[in-house]
Amino acid sequence: MKLYFNICVLALLVFLGIGCESIVEIDREVTEAKITVNCIFESDSIFSVIVARSRDVIENDGKNFYYSNAEVKLFKDNDFLETLPVVTRYDTIYEWNELGESITPVEYYIYNSSTVAEIGVDYKIEVSVDDLPSVSATARIPEPVVPLESAFDSYTVEELYDQLYLKGEYSIVVQDPAGEANFYQPKLFVYFSDSIFENNYDFELDTLIWGDLLYINEGYTEVYRESETSDFDLGFESYSDVYNDNLFDGNQKTFNYNFNTQYIGGPNSFNRRLVVELTSLSEEYYNYVDSRSRQQWSEGDPFSEPVFVYNNIENGYGIFAGKSISRQEYLIEF
Repeated sequence: MKLYFNICVLALLVFLGIGCESIVEIDREVTEAKITVNCIFESDSIFSVIVARSRDVIENDGKNFYYSNAEVKLFKDNDFLETLPVVTRYDTIYEWNELGESITPVEYYIYNSSTVAEIGVDYKIEVSVDDLPSVSATARIPEPVVPLESAFDSYTVEELYDQLYLKGEYSIVVQDPAGEANFYQPKLFVYFSDSIFENNYDFELDTLIWGDLLYINEGYTEVYRESETSDFDLGFESYSDVYNDNLFDGNQKTFNYNFNTQYIGGPNSFNRRLVVELTSLSEEYYNYVDSRSRQQWSEGDPFSEPVFVYNNIENGYGIFAGKSISRQEYLIEF
């Protein structure tokens, strides 16, 4: 009887698997494409703008969504400054197939200004391309807040297989200006230089300078690392701690951190440095980084509420925001 029952169940499954096939049509509106603009700017630097278009959720055809023919206009206090030209095409980022072989390069375009950004000035960009609705955004660079002090309370250098690693603690003390909204992002970089004195190559090797940004969560020892620069660097961070001054307006605030197991070179390395940065963010940039980080942390969690990344591009998508940076540098001694 049991064998007969199992045969019947198997036959039923085969029948359902072979005989039943249905096509489900999704009743949905196709999302209209909009211009997407990304630009983070800081004092004494030019404006670098990426222009793309949004894609529909079902688009997956590998098309290039970045524009080289956009008109990007820059304004200062509502006075027209310039139309930004395309000056750089990033063609060194490749897609890879399953065998790890490079295929057609993915092209990116950057619109660079000749104007250097200033602190406390309202800047506006207007972008138009093809027949898409034009977009615009306004932002400014906040005044920098210089730390009262930054200190490495303790750190150790450990050697493993002729490689050196760093771990320890550091702190940044800030006097928050009273009566205004301020937004902060502390960062820690480690730098070192390498010289290769002997090699078997036909060319002379130059000195290499390495730089890594440590992503550190307050109260944790785990470190998230990512190269400070890349082929396609928009200045955006992930897993970055950002703070507003709602709870310490007008008071001193100390940011305490742990960092762990940071590679600082081999026996031929030199000029090892720790660089502390305190970035003062505009409110737009704070909202962008905070929402982007929360979205990444909630990704894949079926019980979390959906998190939408902050956007300040009128009629479009993206971010146009300013920041200012205070830096302090320390030599690593051991």
